[in-house]
Amino acid sequence: MTAGITSYVTTFVLIGGIVIAVLILAAPLLVIMEKPAWADWEEWGTCSVSCGNGTNNRIRPCSGGNGMGCPGAGKVEQFCEEPECPIDGGWGLWKTWDPCSVTCGGGTKERDRECSLPMAEHGGLECPGNTTQVRPCAFNGCPQDGAWSAWRNYGPCSVTCGGGIEESTRICNEPLPLHGGVVCLGDAARTQVCATGDCPIDGFWSPWTNWGDCTETCGEGTQTRDRLCDNPVESLGGAPCPEEADQTRTCNVKLCPIDGIISEWTQWGDCGLTCGTGSEFRYRSCTNPVPEHGGETCADTTMEERDCNTFDCPIDGKFSVWTTWTACTVTCGGGTSDRTRACDSPSMDHNGRDCDPLDPVSDQRTCNVQQCLPPP
Repeated sequence: MTAGITSYVTTFVLIGGIVIAVLILAAPLLVIMEKPAWADWEEWGTCSVSCGNGTNNRIRPCSGGNGMGCPGAGKVEQFCEEPECPIDGGWGLWKTWDPCSVTCGGGTKERDRECSLPMAEHGGLECPGNTTQVRPCAFNGCPQDGAWSAWRNYGPCSVTCGGGIEESTRICNEPLPLHGGVVCLGDAARTQVCATGDCPIDGFWSPWTNWGDCTETCGEGTQTRDRLCDNPVESLGGAPCPEEADQTRTCNVKLCPIDGIISEWTQWGDCGLTCGTGSEFRYRSCTNPVPEHGGETCADTTMEERDCNTFDCPIDGKFSVWTTWTACTVTCGGGTSDRTRACDSPSMDHNGRDCDPLDPVSDQRTCNVQQCLPPP
């Protein structure tokens, strides 16, 4: 079989800087055509799934015909069946919580779920995690009725004799009433009589008697008074009256006259001057004893004076004021002027200190420093 085939050749031309494709008719070609034919079918391919229902196919190649197709199908497809696929289990929703295991004091409640959405099949995985959840509940405390503790020992008696009261207590704490429980019934304290024996009677003083007469008419005398321990008298082992049964005190019906006596001289006091003759004093007083109650006073002298530090005082030398500046040694061109002073205001005497030798006794300054005029 032969056939004419028209062919074209494409060439590219540069015109004005632009590349243009030009299709040029080529000479016709003579082609010998071969009739197409199918080859044998190949083996069926692998199933599209590894489990469950899928598809597979087989093909046959077409040869000859110079590119012309073979008539009919080159590929066929069929259903294929593998073993059932594994199905992993999935959890259903949690069920409602069960009632709490207790009504108070702390318990637990549970809820569960089923691995049924879907169920695990054909070797699939079971659902992960627990089928049951547990959580605490009923946190409120349970009512607890109170109960008394044992009675405590009786405390000390309110008195040591003559009949008193002693008390014993108990506490509602075995256990304490809690969370609305009933409190303890009855009394928390009880009493009983104690120390019923007769009390000792301590002795107590009767009032003091009046003070007796003074033993002296003047000067220092004494007078006394007393009392009895009979108000009441001590009995039944009671204590006797404390302190003394009588008292004594000094008395002066008329104070006796006391004449004054002069005391000893004091030491001479400090001199009023350290040199150049000063004065120092000493004293005594009418206090040995002081005159009292109309007694005579002292007639003696109470002060003495005497000279002290009669030697001359040292005189330190001091500088006089500076003298007036002397006339300048020249009238122009720079000269000098002097002044002096002496250590004579006053001069040193009686071992006083002389003027400081470092202080100058003379002084000099420049003067008439203006330039001299030339002679005419």
